[in-house]
Amino acid sequence: MPLSDSSIKWYILNSERSVGKTTNVLLIGMVMNKLYGTVTQLIRHSIQKASYYDNLFNTIVAYKNGQYIKRLTDGEYNTVKYFWKGFYYAVADEKGKTLKAETPFCVSLESCECYNLCSCYEAPLGDWIVLDECFNETNTADEFYHFIHLHKTIVRDRMSDTIVVLGNTNDRNNIWYRQLTIQNEVRKLKKGMAKIVKTSMDMPIFITFMENRMPVKRQIFNRAHYGFDNPELNAITGNGDWKMKMYPLTCLLKKKDPDSFKILTRGIFFSYHDDLYLECGFASTAVGLYLEVHPSTEATARQGELVYTLDFPIRDNEMTFGVDPLSKKIMKFLVVKRAVFNDNETGDLFEKFLFEATGKRNFV
Repeated sequence: MPLSDSSIKWYILNSERSVGKTTNVLLIGMVMNKLYGTVTQLIRHSIQKASYYDNLFNTIVAYKNGQYIKRLTDGEYNTVKYFWKGFYYAVADEKGKTLKAETPFCVSLESCECYNLCSCYEAPLGDWIVLDECFNETNTADEFYHFIHLHKTIVRDRMSDTIVVLGNTNDRNNIWYRQLTIQNEVRKLKKGMAKIVKTSMDMPIFITFMENRMPVKRQIFNRAHYGFDNPELNAITGNGDWKMKMYPLTCLLKKKDPDSFKILTRGIFFSYHDDLYLECGFASTAVGLYLEVHPSTEATARQGELVYTLDFPIRDNEMTFGVDPLSKKIMKFLVVKRAVFNDNETGDLFEKFLFEATGKRNFV
């Protein structure tokens, strides 16, 4: 992480599984508290139980019999105590009693509470902002907006802050990448890579897809048991880069039924926030009609008669998905599993479009 570059405010750290990201980032915050008095702002999307936070610093506390805590507090404290949204240095005596410091070195926040906090929360020393467990398959646009509102509340008009976003994901089509307008750059990222990308307004963001260290013994085990190329299992096998769900493919349906497969209609387009376009139509097979979806281009879609959009319709051929009879017909085909896709990437994007449009998932 090039923290010396003050022009970079956003750092996105991804990995397939836990590799100690949260522990290391929290430890950096503890060092910053020692040096500058910084109070880490640890943020989750939703409200968490206290039991989650109670054990968050256990690895740091236990390391070499508490050496981190002792050195960071000049031997005054030996543990960390979570109390009422705050993490405090504390000392536990032989009788089991715990005495904590007067002020926390880290606080926990939930971005879903952003509107309640905007007029009452003050964090003049909250310059290390950590969004933990950010990326998942249920992310929504609202979560991004909530975080931005909360960030504004924390920093007010300061320029001294740093945002660290952590996620155990290998979904390159996650909605957050589009909200940050870096989706095209993220799709080029491979496992083990780290780079500085630019947003649509030329703001730099550091992003990395961290590669898990795999011992030789584990590599031998994987080759013996998981010697197959299945992107759905990348997080377990350690193979490949981005994980991709398997979808019913057009080519397999054609191969199964080459004589009767016939495209009947085309020209129904889906605009995925003006950077990706899909086209669907209906295909005839020996067992009935299927919905067929494949990639398209902006130029082709602009010439079409109907473009479904997630944004407010502004062109004559645009319409919000879900409000017309054709939308309902398309959804019926998905419910009964009669949809095929050009490739898995197309299926993934189409499913994400439907989730944003309807709030429902797992149709395909």
